[in-house]
Amino acid sequence: SPLLLPNFAKFVSVWQIFSESTILTRHNL
Repeated sequence: SPLLLPNFAKFVSVWQIFSESTILTRHNL
């Protein structure tokens, strides 16, 4: 469905930001 695509793209972008911040936090520790 057309409505599912923007939500999925938003989820992917949020997941990438979350994973990158987690990696940076672990690296700083």
